[in-house]
Amino acid sequence: MDCLEYMSRLEDNCVDLVLTDIPYDECSDREEGGLRHINKDTADVLTFPLGKFMDEVIRICKGSIYIFLRNRTGFYAA
Repeated sequence: MDCLEYMSRLEDNCVDLVLTDIPYDECSDREEGGLRHINKDTADVLTFPLGKFMDEVIRICKGSIYIFLRNRTGFYAA
Protein backbone atom coordinates (compact mmCIF):
# COMPACT_ATOMS: atom_id res chain seq x y z
CA MET A 1 0.00 0.00 0.00
CA ASP A 2 1.38 3.42 -0.87
CA CYS A 3 1.12 6.50 1.35
CA LEU A 4 -1.77 8.05 -0.63
CA GLU A 5 -3.88 4.95 -0.19
CA TYR A 6 -2.98 4.74 3.50
CA MET A 7 -3.73 8.41 4.16
CA SER A 8 -7.12 8.11 2.42
CA ARG A 9 -8.13 5.63 5.14
CA LEU A 10 -7.27 7.96 8.02
CA GLU A 11 -9.79 10.18 9.78
CA ASP A 12 -9.68 13.96 9.44
CA ASN A 13 -7.35 15.76 11.86
CA CYS A 14 -5.88 12.57 13.30
CA VAL A 15 -2.17 13.34 12.87
CA ASP A 16 -0.29 15.80 15.09
CA LEU A 17 2.66 16.40 12.77
CA VAL A 18 3.64 15.70 9.17
CA LEU A 19 7.35 15.84 8.39
CA THR A 20 8.22 14.80 4.86
CA ASP A 21 11.09 14.89 2.40
CA ILE A 22 9.76 14.25 -1.08
CA PRO A 23 9.95 12.76 -3.73
CA TYR A 24 9.28 9.18 -2.69
CA ASP A 25 10.10 7.31 -5.87
CA GLU A 26 12.86 4.77 -6.18
CA CYS A 27 15.83 7.09 -6.69
CA SER A 28 18.73 5.09 -5.34
CA ASP A 29 20.70 2.02 -6.26
CA ARG A 30 19.71 -0.30 -3.41
CA GLU A 31 22.43 -2.79 -4.34
CA GLU A 32 25.04 -0.12 -3.72
CA GLY A 33 23.95 0.89 -0.22
CA GLY A 34 20.61 2.64 -0.50
CA LEU A 35 20.23 6.39 -0.23
CA ARG A 36 23.96 6.95 0.10
CA HIS A 37 24.18 6.34 -3.64
CA ILE A 38 21.33 8.48 -4.98
CA ASN A 39 20.88 8.59 -8.73
CA LYS A 40 21.06 12.36 -9.29
CA ASP A 41 19.24 12.07 -12.64
CA THR A 42 16.03 10.75 -11.05
CA ALA A 43 16.20 11.92 -7.43
CA ASP A 44 14.32 15.18 -8.01
CA VAL A 45 11.69 13.91 -10.46
CA LEU A 46 8.17 14.10 -9.04
CA THR A 47 6.40 10.82 -9.84
CA PHE A 48 3.18 11.11 -7.84
CA PRO A 49 0.21 13.53 -7.81
CA LEU A 50 1.48 16.31 -5.55
CA GLY A 51 -1.93 18.02 -5.35
CA LYS A 52 -3.65 14.85 -4.13
CA PHE A 53 -0.82 14.23 -1.67
CA MET A 54 -1.11 17.76 -0.24
CA ASP A 55 -4.92 17.54 -0.03
CA GLU A 56 -4.59 14.38 2.07
CA VAL A 57 -1.81 15.81 4.27
CA ILE A 58 -3.86 18.94 4.99
CA ARG A 59 -6.98 16.85 5.67
CA ILE A 60 -5.37 14.46 8.16
CA CYS A 61 -3.07 16.91 9.94
CA LYS A 62 -4.36 18.80 12.96
CA GLY A 63 -0.98 20.29 13.80
CA SER A 64 2.10 21.33 11.87
CA ILE A 65 3.18 20.35 8.37
CA TYR A 66 6.85 20.55 7.37
CA ILE A 67 7.93 19.75 3.82
CA PHE A 68 11.57 19.69 2.73
CA LEU A 69 12.42 19.83 -0.96
CA ARG A 70 15.74 19.97 -2.73
CA ASN A 71 16.38 20.08 -6.42
CA ARG A 72 19.40 20.88 -8.52
CA THR A 73 19.07 24.60 -7.89
CA GLY A 74 18.63 24.71 -4.14
CA PHE A 75 17.02 23.62 -0.89
CA TYR A 76 13.50 24.63 0.06
CA ALA A 77 11.45 24.17 3.21
CA ALA A 78 7.77 24.98 3.54
